[in-house]
Amino acid sequence: MGDNHRRQFPPMAISDLIVLTLCVSVAFAFNAGEFQDNFKLYVIKWYDLLPDLIDVFVIGLCLFGLIVLARQRIRSANTALAPGHVLIATIGPVHVVGLINGVFRPFFWSNSSTIYQAIDYGLFAIVFGLSLIYPLRTIRNVELRWRVCIGLVVLAMALDCLECGLDGAASLGLATTFHRRHALAMIGNIDVLILAAACVAVAIDLRRQLRRDWLHYMGVLALTLQASAELMHWQRIMARWWKALYDHVV
Repeated sequence: MGDNHRRQFPPMAISDLIVLTLCVSVAFAFNAGEFQDNFKLYVIKWYDLLPDLIDVFVIGLCLFGLIVLARQRIRSANTALAPGHVLIATIGPVHVVGLINGVFRPFFWSNSSTIYQAIDYGLFAIVFGLSLIYPLRTIRNVELRWRVCIGLVVLAMALDCLECGLDGAASLGLATTFHRRHALAMIGNIDVLILAAACVAVAIDLRRQLRRDWLHYMGVLALTLQASAELMHWQRIMARWWKALYDHVV
């Protein structure tokens, strides 16, 4: 693959930590208004708030990871490709678009216009679809254990893309929302497999004493946190889905 002729990824510097802190701060600042409104309107327990906090933290990690990858690309640094880099480039764009879109979404949705909702869902369907291109092109450049993990991420994002497209059609009255419960349950099921595959891949790397750069581990951290938060979000839907499947089969 030519990785032996590539330069080692640069170590994390103080400037990287400063930019990381800034990215996480920006992510929380952009979502502060929503958190404040929820605190005023609802009585929120810590376990209800935890997945949302994890989501925002993942946004900050992905924003920082994309900045680092863009910096390396601008510098034309011929560094070895790590699986964590692919993960950041795959899940990062959706989170960044969501962060920016979240600023304008309240103004659009306040009009209760189905057109705006359809455009919102359509935008994310496009972003999810475009985000599938890079991992599909680079998945052959990583080890088999990481191919499985990345392949599961691609599958989950393909379902996200399909769900957003159907939600947009439902906003225009062109489809029903019957699909949503099944789509969210399937995404949650895939998240379980993603967590298992990521843990196995990391364990094999550690067993073989394979050293990776710090951005790789940041990408793996972002992925595992994202999958964990989604499981917290959809655990009730998944439980009802599995119960309905059991009742139907038995």
